[in-house]
Amino acid sequence: MLVGPLNRKAFSVQIEVRIITRDYELGLRLFDTRRFPSRYPKAVPGEAVVSSQSLTENEESMEWTEIIDLVVDFDENCSVEMFANWLYGKLTVKPDDVYSLTIAGTTVEFDEAEIAHAVEEGLKR
Repeated sequence: MLVGPLNRKAFSVQIEVRIITRDYELGLRLFDTRRFPSRYPKAVPGEAVVSSQSLTENEESMEWTEIIDLVVDFDENCSVEMFANWLYGKLTVKPDDVYSLTIAGTTVEFDEAEIAHAVEEGLKR
């Protein structure tokens, strides 16, 4: 479900997520849309809201890669575990094409529990 600017809830904590990938469809899968970056935030399982901040082609790499920057809004009703499950599911469609995942400034292994732990630590900051 996309969240329009008028019906978006006020959230208390934002977590930054950075994904470096060669999977050019990942951004489209994250937002279930035909265009990325999306101009509308998306409500995801766990009641978090994901917004695309930027999509950059990584020219420093030997091969073509994208850097996807997201901001995830959490409030006290959000389920970190459900969000971690959602993100893990999106990343593991083509796991060999995702090179790096950073959550709240911490590089994270591609493991659902590690993703949840990184989000929880980011929420404490």
